[in-house]
Amino acid sequence: MAIAATVYLSWLGPEGLAELGRRCAAKAAYAAERLSQIPGVEPLFPGAPFFKEFALRLPRPADEVRDELIERGFLAGVPLPDADGRALLVAVTERRTKAEIDALAGAMGEALA
Repeated sequence: MAIAATVYLSWLGPEGLAELGRRCAAKAAYAAERLSQIPGVEPLFPGAPFFKEFALRLPRPADEVRDELIERGFLAGVPLPDADGRALLVAVTERRTKAEIDALAGAMGEALA
């Protein structure tokens, strides 16, 4: 993995690495906004900066929502050990498309309906 990462980063170069960071941040911001539009879903840390991982508070236990989304073909995130079990950590990288993020939001909306 270390060799593969080194080769990839060398291939990107400084400008490519900066662009990669911009894409990760933009797609994660889009996903956070899109998922937060689902009724009952809200940022766990509103206004806090993030790069490609963000936490959401769900209206149902996060492990149940995660399991339903796995059944629908989405690895949506990792439940966080918070007080009420309703927090989900979501990660989005440059590899996710807008259509995939929209599909995740649709599936999560259905799972929470």
